[in-house]
Amino acid sequence: MRSDGLLAYEFGEEPGSCELTGHAGLLPYIDLACVLGLLKEADERIGIGGTQGWMDRQHVISLILLNLAGGECVEDIRLLEADEGLCQVVREAEKYGLSKSERRGLESRFRKGRDHTFPSPTRLYEYLNEFHNAGQEQRRVEGKAFIPGKNEHLAGLCAVNKELIGSIPRKGKRLST
Repeated sequence: MRSDGLLAYEFGEEPGSCELTGHAGLLPYIDLACVLGLLKEADERIGIGGTQGWMDRQHVISLILLNLAGGECVEDIRLLEADEGLCQVVREAEKYGLSKSERRGLESRFRKGRDHTFPSPTRLYEYLNEFHNAGQEQRRVEGKAFIPGKNEHLAGLCAVNKELIGSIPRKGKRLST
């Protein structure tokens, strides 16, 4: 069965091929992230990924896929990394919405080259820690519940979510015609 999405992949049985994935259920979600502009929005609004290393789009799609695959901790990203078929699709998807020059520069973001499709568990921990608002810690009171205010990165993630949800009706109509 051929995908009607944006990415070129097929569902089917093909024993012995290294381009298979045991995570085929994740592929439509990758397509959806591309179609709805999630990756582009993450890069534009979150602001953690700089000019080198992993982009916000790569962290966000990694964490979404990890969650959808039933990962219990960021260490489980290694299970997704071990799936060659999934890695091939994710590498194509992460280029979606980038200009030609941005696509060419994707590999040069890594000084020593890039060996992995997904960020390491350590890098994912560091990324998630950027959403913590350390400036709010002094407001904690022992024995009381406390919800810190949003920092700029968390506010950006909220804006991505708001844009994503708002785009569904607009883009859904365009895709159905």
